[in-house]
Amino acid sequence: METKELAKQLGISHQMANRYKMKGMPTDSLESAIAWRKSNVDPFRSKSGRICSNIGVRRGTRSATNTHAIDELKNDVNDCQLDLESTNADCMSSNQFGQMAA
Repeated sequence: METKELAKQLGISHQMANRYKMKGMPTDSLESAIAWRKSNVDPFRSKSGRICSNIGVRRGTRSATNTHAIDELKNDVNDCQLDLESTNADCMSSNQFGQMAA
């Protein structure tokens, strides 16, 4: 079986299929390749093994939802940070006690 065709059936890139082939993955049938991957590849090093089935994002591309989520996290972090530049003791103690209550 051709490596590109096998890669497509496995749902991986042909480059990854070639890497697996060099590590000993059989390319004679889909079933033998699947069996090899189950016994030789860590499931957490694949897209399907990621938390929430995160498929990853290519570098340099961000979707609108990712940007929104990042902005939300930045706001949350900024809300939780202490005001370290303040010289006002009352302000500093309210920041400190506000952190403990949160």
